[in-house]
Amino acid sequence: MKRRPLVAERSTVNYVKDTLTLIALASASSFTVGFAGLILLHTKMLRSHRAQVAVVGLTGVVAVALGSSLASRAMFISSHDLKVLGVVLAAGMPAAITVSIFLADQVTRRSGQLERARIAETARRELIGLISNDLREPLLRLRSLVQLDSSVPQDVARNVEQLLIVTGDLVDLSEAGTPSTLHGSSTFDLAFQSDR
Repeated sequence: MKRRPLVAERSTVNYVKDTLTLIALASASSFTVGFAGLILLHTKMLRSHRAQVAVVGLTGVVAVALGSSLASRAMFISSHDLKVLGVVLAAGMPAAITVSIFLADQVTRRSGQLERARIAETARRELIGLISNDLREPLLRLRSLVQLDSSVPQDVARNVEQLLIVTGDLVDLSEAGTPSTLHGSSTFDLAFQSDR
């Protein structure tokens, strides 16, 4: 088996060492800036949602800038290239903050829409429940009267039973919020005809 030259082994060891150094520098700078951003978020100075989002966006950009600066110094990049990197990062900061605020506004707007939809759904369920309960009691009395009076036409008795099924379905719908509990659809004539 052929052995690699000693220079290649040193090169690999140096590469791994340099990589680990860069990872440590980037991690340390990110954690430091992230911790500073966290402290800033918990201060009483930032009460507005937009200011908090701006801090979050700025924290990310500053973490990248500090990590890049430390890494470039460790890699012995020329001062010209370091200045170019600084200009790129400085130009990216306002864009990052603007995008962060825009995205936060979108999230806030959507969460507001979801909250309004949840409130409307709750109100709908409560209304359906109230209506069905208000209908059920008179229908139960009517069914009792129909059962006691044999002169009442059969279609009236059938309509009362169907209305009770519908109100039961409404109660189920208001409690479950889904139509899966419905017994099935039925059609009937709401006109109670006393001549049959």
